[in-house]
Amino acid sequence: MTNALYVIDASVAVKWFSQADEDDFEKALRLQELYLKRECALTAPDLIVYELVNALRYNPNFDQKDTELALLSLQKMGIELAASSETLLKKAVEFAYQKNITIYDAAYAALALVQRCLLVTADSKFYKKIQGFSQVILLKDW
Repeated sequence: MTNALYVIDASVAVKWFSQADEDDFEKALRLQELYLKRECALTAPDLIVYELVNALRYNPNFDQKDTELALLSLQKMGIELAASSETLLKKAVEFAYQKNITIYDAAYAALALVQRCLLVTADSKFYKKIQGFSQVILLKDW
């Protein structure tokens, strides 16, 4: 495995299970493929599981069975899920107040900071809010 480590947020993971006509779908699949080939490592705060399942639950193209299968698939991928810790939560709270973002979004940025790696997001609104943070990249630019 290479040394490349990325924090992904739910906006990237959702694309793995969405329609092929979605923006940056191919880039999301390429990142997943590199991970599955062990050419990079992926990590995320454990809240990504809830965010992904919630996004799919409200996607009109997904029923309960589809959502459950997506959850199982994500779990089988074995992405390293970071549990909340005092350090991670403290950094997330700082980011949330500094950048006027949700604690949920801030958790991803905090993990990238703690892990000293890039955060990959497909959420352009989130990206714009934390643009001064050098450890974030839009999926489309990855």
